[in-house]
Amino acid sequence: MEPLFDPRLPYHSLRQPVLGDAVVATSQPLAARAGMRMLELGHRRYAVLQGGMARWRAEKRPMDMILPAVAPSRYPEGSKDNFTVDYQQVLQAVQDKKAVILDVRPTAYYTGKKTDEARAGYIPGAINRPYTEDVVKTGQEVRIKPVS
Repeated sequence: MEPLFDPRLPYHSLRQPVLGDAVVATSQPLAARAGMRMLELGHRRYAVLQGGMARWRAEKRPMDMILPAVAPSRYPEGSKDNFTVDYQQVLQAVQDKKAVILDVRPTAYYTGKKTDEARAGYIPGAINRPYTEDVVKTGQEVRIKPVS
C-alpha cells in the first residue's frame, strides 16, 4: 500500500498519528503552499496528506465533526526567516550557478499568455515544469507521482 504521507516531502517523519503541534495539509496542490507557509512561520512539524481527503474517505479512515480545543499560541517574535529570499539573493545565486529557478506554474502563466500577477512572464533563466507533470489525479484524489 502506498504511504499516506509522501516520504519525499519535508518533515515526513510523522509516522505515528499526528498529534500536538503538527499540521496536516490535505488539499492538493494548495497543501504544498500551506507547507511553505508553515516553514515561513517557523512551524517545522507539518505533513502533506498523500491523496488528500478523497483518499482518506476511500480508505474508510476515521472522521468526525468534533472540533478540537485550541489554545492560543505565539510564534517566536523576530525569528530569522530562512525561507524567503529577495531578488538580489536570487540574482547572485543564479549568476554564481548555485541555484536553478524552477517555475511550477502552468505554461501559459510562464510564457505570459495568462497572468494574475502585476507583471506577466518569468524570471530570466527560470525553467518551466508545471506542477501538473508531477501529480496524478484520479477523480477527486490528487497524488504526487512516484519516482520512476
